[in-house]
Amino acid sequence: METQSLTIDMLCDALIKDERVITDQERQLLASIFQHIKSHETPSAELEAAIAERLAGAVGNVIGQRMARVFGDAVVRRLVDTQMNTQAARVDAQEPGLPGVPMRIHPPDALPGVPMRIHPPDALPGVPMRIHPPDTTSTRKSREPLIGQQTPNGQRSVNSATIRGTQVAVFEEFLSKEELTGLIEFALAHEAHFQASRVLVPGSGTNNLDFSQRRSRVFFDLERYSTLFTQRILSYWPRIAEKLEYTPFEIAEVEPQMTASNDGDFFGKHTDSTHELSRTREITFIYFFHREPVAFTGGELRIYDTSFENGCSGASSFKGIIPQQNQIVFFPGRLVHEILPVHCPSKAFADSRFTINGWLHR
Repeated sequence: METQSLTIDMLCDALIKDERVITDQERQLLASIFQHIKSHETPSAELEAAIAERLAGAVGNVIGQRMARVFGDAVVRRLVDTQMNTQAARVDAQEPGLPGVPMRIHPPDALPGVPMRIHPPDALPGVPMRIHPPDTTSTRKSREPLIGQQTPNGQRSVNSATIRGTQVAVFEEFLSKEELTGLIEFALAHEAHFQASRVLVPGSGTNNLDFSQRRSRVFFDLERYSTLFTQRILSYWPRIAEKLEYTPFEIAEVEPQMTASNDGDFFGKHTDSTHELSRTREITFIYFFHREPVAFTGGELRIYDTSFENGCSGASSFKGIIPQQNQIVFFPGRLVHEILPVHCPSKAFADSRFTINGWLHR
């Protein structure tokens, strides 16, 4: 029993040092919170203990889930490796098969009726993904969203599947107060660098201004904020994948841009990844921010239930998201979505509805 206890302690020590279980930033935050509880005057020691116990329980549940995921994936991978090595040894021993027919080695069977998801070593949930620089030889020629490819009957052509508009991941307070303040100051200081938004019309291969489809201003050179959003999104990736019911994959690129929407600006119904030049855009994200007090109304994001039948998509019911300060939304890029018109009486750039929006590429 003592040996078993020692083994468990050693395993726990190893896992809690794993960034997939708890990050350095989270460790510092928790330490600060617990220190504040101890130093803050409370009516009684019992109340102080109760607060600490409740907080520890909540944190423990989250850490426990992360540890279970990491440990579970490692065990499954070890089992698969062992089984594959055993079968490979049998092949080396020339286990009898049909004459002249190569022997196929099958992975071990999963539970009946349950597909087994095996992640490659560099795509385990919680592992920071590699960020590759943009490929200048890529067929992706546009950084703009797309107007969904039109078919003869006017519907948008996409891959056969069914995705619902409720397949959305929303996170509040994405940036710290200091980061948000700095981002707002950065946006206002670069007003002159914003340019009219464009869309890529399928079949043209070029970016066009189309004010009947989209009207806003966009800015690409986000400097340090490009790195900030890339790193923050990657740290959230396991939670994003879980909420979207995705098996975590290696993110090849995080592509952010800044958009300012002022009075009358909008973006009609469209998809982000149904054109050959944007096939790798797997997930769309939109981060909302604005100057306080808010000086605009409207600008609601609508994400539609998108059905794919006979190669065509159509949108019916939707999930509406009203822009909230410091909120970020993730959803599959193939979903039909739109931005409703913004109403900004002052028409001042500083009063715009701002977003950091972009895509996670496979």
